Amino acid sequence: MGDDRLGWIFDTPSTDALAARYDHWAESYDADHQTWGWQGPTLTAEALRRHAPSARRILDAGCGTGAAGRALRASGYAGELIGVDLSGGMLARAVDAEYDALIRGSILDLSFRAGTFDGIIATGVFTHGHVGGVAFAELVRVATPEAAISITRRDDISEAFAPFSDALASDGVWRQAEALPITNLHENREDSQQTIVTWITLGSSLNK
Repeated sequence: MGDDRLGWIFDTPSTDALAARYDHWAESYDADHQTWGWQGPTLTAEALRRHAPSARRILDAGCGTGAAGRALRASGYAGELIGVDLSGGMLARAVDAEYDALIRGSILDLSFRAGTFDGIIATGVFTHGHVGGVAFAELVRVATPEAAISITRRDDISEAFAPFSDALASDGVWRQAEALPITNLHENREDSQQTIVTWITLGSSLNK
């Protein structure tokens, strides 16, 4: 693994390997991100709460060790909170984060009915070597109309996500409500230029 854990994760050849690498990293994951000054969970939780202040059921898609869940609870969110992640090792570290349920699985194939959540958060997911923009449609499917979906998105590969987000906007599935200025969300690293984007779902065949 060496010292460049993010590079090691970004260069994962398959979904199974990605889960295994996160299992291996789980024990030191939070300490590493604290060292790097990871602001994604806190700022994305603030964005989601800003756009979905009355949310009653939130999905943390790719919840990892539960940083976004903790940030949501710290912000005052008291509703139902469900976390999903590929890695059992990461989920084991999230058990103290006040989730109502933690589920091992892929956000490309969520085990929820359409229209289940009125808020969705995803931090550190839309990055190198992970799910890609194809996951947007599945997040919309499990969202209610007028739900807020807030994510972190790497700037250096934003063009790869654009066709997927733009297609959903063109089809009237969602609208972009906010894109915060691009910033170094790992404030102590120089290679983490990202933004936080929030969409509002509009209701479509994806969630009927």
